[in-house]
Amino acid sequence: MWKQLMQDVILFLVAHNAKSMDLCALYRSLERYGLPLVDNEYICTYELARNLLHDQLESFRLDVLCHYYGIDLQKHHDSLCDTIACYNILKKLNSQFPGKVKPLHYYYNGSSECSVGQTS
Repeated sequence: MWKQLMQDVILFLVAHNAKSMDLCALYRSLERYGLPLVDNEYICTYELARNLLHDQLESFRLDVLCHYYGIDLQKHHDSLCDTIACYNILKKLNSQFPGKVKPLHYYYNGSSECSVGQTS
């Protein structure tokens, strides 16, 4: 059921600093509990902001981006608050840079080191 849900319902995952934290943790957890691994696409708001706002900001941390866009980050490092902030940053980036927000493909190589590549 998990694999079907990930393939049919979730088009892509969105996270801030996805490669170094969220995606590797997700795949290691799926593997640990014997759940099927799935191929999914993702959008990392950290990478996206770094690529699109490199000439406007020196830091691309979640709290810095929230301040830049006027997004209320109520409790930084609270999972729900960070998720809502990440979503709002994604909406702002997509609005500011139409056509530039595209999911990347995620490849889990079965170890603590994860690799990613752009979709074709």
